[in-house]
Amino acid sequence: MSEIPSWREEQRLRASIAASCAAGLAEHLPGDWVRCDPHEHLVALRSGQRCLTIRPEQKDPLWRVVITADLPQGYQSHTRLEVEQTSAAADRPADQIARQVERRLLTAAYNAAIAEARTALDAARDRKAVLAATVAELQALVPGTHQYQHDPDGSMRFSGPNYFRGSLRVHYGATEVTIELDSVPIGLARSLAALIGQHLSTNAPAEPEE
Repeated sequence: MSEIPSWREEQRLRASIAASCAAGLAEHLPGDWVRCDPHEHLVALRSGQRCLTIRPEQKDPLWRVVITADLPQGYQSHTRLEVEQTSAAADRPADQIARQVERRLLTAAYNAAIAEARTALDAARDRKAVLAATVAELQALVPGTHQYQHDPDGSMRFSGPNYFRGSLRVHYGATEVTIELDSVPIGLARSLAALIGQHLSTNAPAEPEE
């Protein structure tokens, strides 16, 4: 009767299978592929902007390797892209696994997905920078504004004398701001109302021609 391997033994076997598969792919795939493991429990290869992760899975009594064509970190938050995967028996010859990976994963569609993800991430980074600059500008205009730990990045609050308080939330595109005020002194309220009225008059829609 065979003994059931311990968790530690299974992890060593898993790591050995992933490392062997990575070495085989690096040898047989076109281009230069190097190990770039993101952490100790994951084996990965990179060539330029392409990245493959290798995850062994046990299908009693055999092992398979699941290979994923990864996209740039953070793509899920800014795109609807999904990663592509393929799997093979762990004991399959390395050159055959490499041909399968090249055919199914290293495609023009994968290159296009990487480019789309990069573009979306760059745009998100730029929007975040504009948002931070706008928040800093408003904080300079309203002394004493602050952000609580769980407030969104674009939100800030302030308080003044006689229960006067409020909040500002810069929208993600930094083109609009939601402002909430409470216990506003009447003089300030009149000034704000005048500014709002002036804005509405200046930006009133044109009357349709008859």
